[in-house]
Amino acid sequence: MNLLTRCSLFILIIPYVATLWVSFNAARNYLTRNEKNSRILGRPYEVSLQYIRRNLHFCAGCVLNEKWVVTAAHCVDKLIDTPSKIKVIAGTFDLEIPRSAHYVNKIIVHEDYNANDSWKNDIALLEVIKKFRHVRNIVPIKLPKKNIKIHNGDLAVVSGWSRMLQNSRKLERLEVEMISREECARAYGVFGLSIHESQICADVPDGATGSCNGDSGGPLTLRDELIGLVSWSYGCGNKDFPTVYIRVSKYLGWISANALTIDS
Repeated sequence: MNLLTRCSLFILIIPYVATLWVSFNAARNYLTRNEKNSRILGRPYEVSLQYIRRNLHFCAGCVLNEKWVVTAAHCVDKLIDTPSKIKVIAGTFDLEIPRSAHYVNKIIVHEDYNANDSWKNDIALLEVIKKFRHVRNIVPIKLPKKNIKIHNGDLAVVSGWSRMLQNSRKLERLEVEMISREECARAYGVFGLSIHESQICADVPDGATGSCNGDSGGPLTLRDELIGLVSWSYGCGNKDFPTVYIRVSKYLGWISANALTIDS
């Protein structure tokens, strides 16, 4: 299937394709190329989720602690019963050099995840079999405080490995601008979509390439704290339609209850 055809409203009708393409389109947001490693990029917590059979990257996630990864539910909801089909690659910025591979023991998708309600509660956890070693290129993400304040105009950073562009096997990042939930809801109201309190939105800068295939579940950070996970958007970098992220601060209790020993 032509990837460009997946940037259409048709995706709304078939949310299950999100495991290949982030519902509507999973955010990529310009993500400038950088030849430096993930430590210098400041993203040593970011991991690639891959199908074992073909070593195919399909989503991103973040290391929470030595055993757990957080990602988007739509990335793995069809794999709950077959976690052995995927692996987590950590400690690298270049997917051609997979430094640390970790097979998945268990997948936990939020019990109230609903792809038919604007991908509400789009969050999941992966338990790996082999523990992550806390080294310079593999570091747990910092979780936000429950009452973290996010203001319109705040500049956050999103990153990932998009499969949309050629030579995008290297980790890329972009500074994005936070916008209000109301403004985001107005944009998506034309499709009958809602922006829930558990979601936040950000706009790409002028001239950005935009959100594309392969970055779902990746981190949106503000002052080095995980405030969001890439969830969905319409089209690739369409300035009229912001990228929607899961608001991580709404799920701290759920993460703690399910991922056991969360690093503070």
